[in-house]
Amino acid sequence: MPVLASRGCPFRCAFCTNPITWQSKWIVRSPGLVIEEMAYYIKRYQITHFEFSDLTIAVRKDWIMDFCQILINKDLKVSWSLPSGTRSEALDEPVLSAMYKAGCLFFSYAPESGSRKTLERIHKQVDPDKMLISMRTAVKVGFDVKANIVFGFPGQTFTEVLVTLGYIVKMAFIGIHDVPVFPFTPYPGTELFNQ
Repeated sequence: MPVLASRGCPFRCAFCTNPITWQSKWIVRSPGLVIEEMAYYIKRYQITHFEFSDLTIAVRKDWIMDFCQILINKDLKVSWSLPSGTRSEALDEPVLSAMYKAGCLFFSYAPESGSRKTLERIHKQVDPDKMLISMRTAVKVGFDVKANIVFGFPGQTFTEVLVTLGYIVKMAFIGIHDVPVFPFTPYPGTELFNQ
């Protein structure tokens, strides 16, 4: 069953439609209300697994930790996942362990590139080295982990492509299970589309 806990994203990636849709707003529901909705679906439709379709659900550590603790306390006996691709800033060992204990089995990271130059140009405010640390921890905790990569961003050089290929190799060595590689597709209205 797909479910949403939040809308929008506080970041402004140049390839994403979020800045024109939500600006920099990230509106999140209370963890208790999300879990009440999940409990309703479990009772009404016998749901056993939820997929969160949020752009980025793990923005605040306190929110994700509260959500996990309530879910653990309610003991709803369901699994859940974050297939859309998320950021790594809030995903340290305590958060990842709580997520796993609360029934999260799978999630996707969204590094987009391993090249700092590419990331700077597309306004993707992530640190690829810190993301690797989070990924390694997620694999160690027991998650099935995916990481999305995009090639063909405007201005991307052959050297940046090689750096990203090296990043994919590093992800393989730490145990990432799946690395889908997508061609850049300019979405209408985004900064990169307008360029």
